[in-house]
Amino acid sequence: MALPLCAFDVGVCAGARHTADQCNGTDFDACGPSQYGADFLVDQEICDGLDNDCDNSTDEVSGLILTACENQVGACADAMHTADRCQGGGWLACLSANYEADPTYGPEICDLIDNDCNGLTDSADAGLFLDICEKDEGVCDGAVHRPSLCQPDGFGGAEWSACDYLDYGSDYEEDEFSNELCDGLDNDCDNVIDGTEGDVLSNRACELTNAWGTCGGLEDCQGATGWGGCDAPPAAEEVCDDADNDCDGATDGDDPSMVLEDCENQKGVCEGSLHRASQCVNGLWNPCEGLDYGSHSFYYGPEICGNSLDEDCSGLSNDKDVDGDSFRAEDCGGADCDDEDPDTYPGATEIRDAKDNNCDGVPDEGLINQGDVIITEMMINPNVSDTVAEWFEVTNVSIFQINLSAWHFYDLNSPANQFNVSNDIVIGPNERAVFCVNADSGINGGVDCDYDYDNFQLANASAANPDEIIMDLQGFEIDRVIFTASSAGRSTNLDPSNYDYLSNNNMSNWCYTPSDAAYQLDGGDYGTPGEFNVSCAGALSIMDVDPASGVDVGGETLTIFGTSFDGSTTVTVGGAACTSPTIITPSKMTCVTPDLSGSGAGDYDVVVTKGAFDDTLINGYRATAEDLSPGIGWCDLQDPASVVTTVNVSTVLIFGQVYKDGVTLLAGPPAGIGAQLGYGPLGSDPRVSPGWIWSEATWNASCAACGDNDEFMENLTLDAAGSYSYVYRFSEDGGYTFSFCDYNPGTANGFSTSDMGALTVN
Repeated sequence: MALPLCAFDVGVCAGARHTADQCNGTDFDACGPSQYGADFLVDQEICDGLDNDCDNSTDEVSGLILTACENQVGACADAMHTADRCQGGGWLACLSANYEADPTYGPEICDLIDNDCNGLTDSADAGLFLDICEKDEGVCDGAVHRPSLCQPDGFGGAEWSACDYLDYGSDYEEDEFSNELCDGLDNDCDNVIDGTEGDVLSNRACELTNAWGTCGGLEDCQGATGWGGCDAPPAAEEVCDDADNDCDGATDGDDPSMVLEDCENQKGVCEGSLHRASQCVNGLWNPCEGLDYGSHSFYYGPEICGNSLDEDCSGLSNDKDVDGDSFRAEDCGGADCDDEDPDTYPGATEIRDAKDNNCDGVPDEGLINQGDVIITEMMINPNVSDTVAEWFEVTNVSIFQINLSAWHFYDLNSPANQFNVSNDIVIGPNERAVFCVNADSGINGGVDCDYDYDNFQLANASAANPDEIIMDLQGFEIDRVIFTASSAGRSTNLDPSNYDYLSNNNMSNWCYTPSDAAYQLDGGDYGTPGEFNVSCAGALSIMDVDPASGVDVGGETLTIFGTSFDGSTTVTVGGAACTSPTIITPSKMTCVTPDLSGSGAGDYDVVVTKGAFDDTLINGYRATAEDLSPGIGWCDLQDPASVVTTVNVSTVLIFGQVYKDGVTLLAGPPAGIGAQLGYGPLGSDPRVSPGWIWSEATWNASCAACGDNDEFMENLTLDAAGSYSYVYRFSEDGGYTFSFCDYNPGTANGFSTSDMGALTVN
């Protein structure tokens, strides 16, 4: 059977015939690839130069099957040829236009894609396009990211990390200001060059160093020429000028290296003395004080005569004039017999002060009244021995201190027994002095004597052959006693109720000291030398108290002297009971003073009472208090702050200063102001605590650096070892109320017991 041609007879279908298996009994089925061949496609063309769909057209666009481009890497993956690339029966290589169908195709950029389809991505591709850096001013201009800064962004892509000095170059600085660059360049790429704007470096700190230290300053940026010169001052020695000269952060006295200037007074032993650093205040030196001169030279103080030293720094040696009265002291070859008293000098007016004011060798001449001092007790016939144990006692019954120097004692013998007192013996009111033929208590029967006389004997007199003791001063008789009897081993004593110059010359007012153990002396004789006499009738009496003053709040231990004290004797002060009465002897007892603060500072009567009998010491005790409204503006314990001494050895001079407006700035001692130096139990408050002992202080005429202040000075001498406190106090009312003064700065910050002086007695 002849097989007919297939329906399509052109292209790859040309000459194709039906196959026998296509015969279906009546006709042939349509031809297909089995008849047309492998190149036949139904309605499609492939780029092979053949008419694959047998439509008499070869590689026509319609129905042309497009194939993948040659490069299928990176962004080129899935890129397809376009129909126009089918030429001559084959595919021409794809062009960029074929790959640009993918928007990521192109030059390699930082996006975690192989954009240029070379198999390399981002920084691995040498053709990576490098983006401009974030900063593009100054030295950063034109800088691009280095490839390694292209890093994955964590979200499937990539991004550029910030550029740094590796990208910007060696002139780049992240912070031009902090790194103090000054080179005419915009190093931190902020479009500001060096110091051309206020928020960027225009100057910087700088230092200059020399032998004294390192000082800081500033230097200006001069642009391309660099930094200008440092304007720091050169370091110098630290001096007192309210400036930090050596630039170490400490000014004036706060700097241990500050140069200490010479004190104002460079005369005598003060030569070479230096200010204390603390005296530099607000750039100026406060004047040196006694402390400064004393710490410089052990010899500083009142002028000491007989050597070549100028101790008071006056510019002359042996010119001692402590009191400033223009008369040199006697021990320096002058004629001032008391160089600590400005009222005492040759030619001065004699005043009643127990001193020889006019330096004629006789204190208070013409001012002592008859009977101011009387003879009150005589040991006429001692059992020990007349040649070593005779003595007599005199008592000051006036209201003044009396100095017995130059007094004449004699009797009516021919030639007379007589002697003149050759040294000062000062006795206060109701005080006694004992004159002995031998002052050695070890051999005179145990008597403590105030004066050892010669050429005077007490006769064992009788009515037929009396003896006498007569006292005078420059021919003026003060007292006399004519005695006509004696008792072996017992003193003859004047009854305390007859203490006057008329009564004491009547032997009926005298009696013998009782042979009582309370009055027995060490040698066996009986008497009360230096003590109050025994009452001849046993009458109660009070003669004196010690101390004569104390704090008004009470608590002072008061010693009362008198006669006929016993266990029933009581004492009142200002009408209030003196507690804890204790009998020492019939003529001495103690008690503790009451609180008188309710009545205030003042003089109070002291009354002793025994049964129906009493006796009064009028204004016998002074209660003192702190002055709560002082006219004194300021005072202090000037120096030293602490002292060490030994028992019965005087301390160095202790100084105190006081200021009162309109008073202390005047020449001479401050009118109306009294000064006392006192010591008491360690840490106790002298304003209210008992047990403080006070001494009158002397005005210091040599304090050239005191300015508007006045200075006083005094030594302390203690007979008991221990630790004590000491302070100064000043009074304007004669010693009733006081301003109390602690160590520097004194009352400028009030009074504190923690700022008192410290005294150690070994």
